[in-house]
Amino acid sequence: MKGPQKPAFLGLLFLIFLFVPLLRGQVSEDFLQVHEERLEKLFSKLDTNKPGITEIFSQWNSGEQLAAASALCRYYEQKDFSLKVLDPPLIPANVIEQAEAAIERKFFLLNEWEDAPLTSSGEIDWTGRGARNDKERAWMLNRHAFLLSLAEAETRTGEERFRNAFNSLWADWIRNNPYPDRLTFSAPWRALEVARRILNSWTYCFYGYNTLDDETRLLVLSSILDHADALTEHTSFWGGNHLITEKMALLAMALAWPEFADSSRWRDEAIGTISAEFISQTYPDGSYKELSNHYQRVVLTNTIKFMKLLESADLAGQDVAVVQRIEQMWDFFAGVMRPDGFGPLNNASDTENNAAFLRAVWERFNRPDWLYMASNGQSGTEPGDVPSRLFEWAGQAILRTGWERDASWVYFDAGPYGTAHQHVDRLHVSAALNGRQLLVDNGRYIYQPGPWKDYFQGPAGHNILLLDGMPSKQAPREIRSPLEIAFEQSDTFAFAAASAQFEPAAPLAFLTGLQSSTPWTRAVLLDQQGRFVLILDHLLSFRKQEWKALWHFHPDVTQEEASSALLLVSPTKDIRKSLSAGSSEPTIAGFHSPEYNLKQPAVQMEFSGTLDGPTTLVWLLRSPHATDLQIKTLSKPADPIQHLGILQNGAKIAAIRLQIHPEPRLISLELF
Repeated sequence: MKGPQKPAFLGLLFLIFLFVPLLRGQVSEDFLQVHEERLEKLFSKLDTNKPGITEIFSQWNSGEQLAAASALCRYYEQKDFSLKVLDPPLIPANVIEQAEAAIERKFFLLNEWEDAPLTSSGEIDWTGRGARNDKERAWMLNRHAFLLSLAEAETRTGEERFRNAFNSLWADWIRNNPYPDRLTFSAPWRALEVARRILNSWTYCFYGYNTLDDETRLLVLSSILDHADALTEHTSFWGGNHLITEKMALLAMALAWPEFADSSRWRDEAIGTISAEFISQTYPDGSYKELSNHYQRVVLTNTIKFMKLLESADLAGQDVAVVQRIEQMWDFFAGVMRPDGFGPLNNASDTENNAAFLRAVWERFNRPDWLYMASNGQSGTEPGDVPSRLFEWAGQAILRTGWERDASWVYFDAGPYGTAHQHVDRLHVSAALNGRQLLVDNGRYIYQPGPWKDYFQGPAGHNILLLDGMPSKQAPREIRSPLEIAFEQSDTFAFAAASAQFEPAAPLAFLTGLQSSTPWTRAVLLDQQGRFVLILDHLLSFRKQEWKALWHFHPDVTQEEASSALLLVSPTKDIRKSLSAGSSEPTIAGFHSPEYNLKQPAVQMEFSGTLDGPTTLVWLLRSPHATDLQIKTLSKPADPIQHLGILQNGAKIAAIRLQIHPEPRLISLELF
């Protein structure tokens, strides 16, 4: 009996295989009843004048709800929407592994695996903060990157389990997270997470894959209305990069789902707000006011999204002032770039590949000089000006010898505190000699309050001075005119200097007859041959105070190399020096964070001493192996003008006269 039955059995399997997708795609009467209110709202918000929508709406109004719901699903299933106007989706290299983990309700968040928190009934708690009680993890979970992994896995393998999980998780989120219709910082409905879902996962999953079941598709469409309302009525009214991203998502929704009657209103509001924010949130030199290379990049990627979305909708006549400011923003991004193509880790930043982004946009702005800068001079057109630059509004002086991969580069931060994501880093210096990073900013690591955030965000994580254990007063968060910074350059040197104030520890110190504050001037000079960097710190103190200098080195620099690379030339009496790397007790010291939630040991060097009057600390930074390079001071530490001689193999190669007080300036530099 088995033999004759086998073909019939295989035929039955074939029919099941053929019709399961059709059955799976059907909308049930039960679904219509359970979600009656949601679906009524969805159909009432459709633009009945849109071709193809008119007939579907008529069906719904005439009582043929099941047919109308299925027809709407077919409409979107067959619709062609170009996803090229958005950034390419971020598909992880281990996409199958991440998709399989998502089936088990385990997600890769902030570079770590995290089991989804569960409710008492065993469902995913979309508001849960995970094992570390970290709100950032809850926010990341609600951006729904896992949906992309599941859709991609189903596309690559054809395995039903990925499709089932994709639809189940998406529908579960919509059902269990009703729209609150108010400003909220909850993980599911904080406006930034609403925007990130639209820009980075939902739009791609809706139009880019054939993984949606019909009932899930209808739930998503109904939730799009809630997302649009959240990004219209309850956005980050205080501004910042959040508001730009939120309105960018609103614009994307308006163009991706023009079938909604309010889509033109969404579009016009988004364009108006974004255009205004690009101007108001940046300075005339192109710097984004948070003054973080990472968030500069976040806003810059939004500028390209903005331009692409407008072009896709044939919205000609973009505001000339906005386009000019966008170009200035990219020019700033190019100007601060290190020789290796990455940007500085200033304020809350990750290691951003500035060069890669510039290579992708230079043609749009017809800026072959950006290509030259991003390719280390291998392509494009060499910039006509000298390589060092002062961005006076950002208060950032970039001293460099050229655009080659082995060029020397100094980043000197003497600008505003920043409007958000600030670090206590006034007068910080980062430096690379001959293409090798030596002095670095340590990055952001984590936003969760606690000792680790305090270390990376506070003074301990930066190359600055402390006086009596305290950092200098930070500059204003935002400025209306540039702060004072001395800047000079020639074919032999690049020089920058600025000042800060150390406030007294006691609020009423002036009543005791003590000086009210201690001025600190830092001057930085780069030899245009890339052999050395001079750093001078002048403290105008008239009482006994304890000073400490903090220096942080790139993780690739050993303790021996650090000790050889950075020398305190003057003063030399009663100086204490210590080195540490990867220490968490008794205090955190010696860590570097190239990316959020990642940290690694790195050399931290501390010098300290006692002031008993005005003093200039003279530092020499050289290549760790250039031990033949020395410096001699011909002045006393208290002298306002410092006379310095640079020696190589015992022979003088440079003589420098530098006034450090009252107005810092380079008097002369003579090369031999």
